[in-house]
This record gives sequence, C-alpha cells and structure tokens, in this order.
Amino acid sequence: MDFAVVESTGLRMLMEVKRSDASVSGALAHFAKKLRPAEAVQLVETAARAETAGGIRVCPAAEWLDSLDA
Repeated sequence: MDFAVVESTGLRMLMEVKRSDASVSGALAHFAKKLRPAEAVQLVETAARAETAGGIRVCPAAEWLDSLDA
C-alpha cells in the first residue's frame, strides 16, 4: 500500500500504484479488509480498462488522474 488518505471523519482511501501489475496487491487487499476505508484503488500505468475485484477498484492511472479535473 502506497498511500492512505485520512480526513477528519476517518480513513477515506487506500491506494496502491503499479507500473504494470493489474492483479490486486496482497497488501492492499489485506489492509482494505482490515481497515475498511471508504474507497480502495489500485492505479496501474498500463491497465487497459477499469475493473473492480474484491471491492478494490483497479484502473488505468491516467484515467483516474483525469477524473480529478472533474
């Protein structure tokens, strides 16, 4: 797990960043199950499309970053 976003109300997001491995990170899955954040996401530079696996969103990094402009 690379990042944890915390707000005054608690843990908002857990994030893992990968260059090419689109399979859900074991560490991210473990901490998401244990800490139950509002959102868990794995950004992958080379991912072809977004998908959700075990409650964790795996998506192309560029797509997710582009969504921040909205």
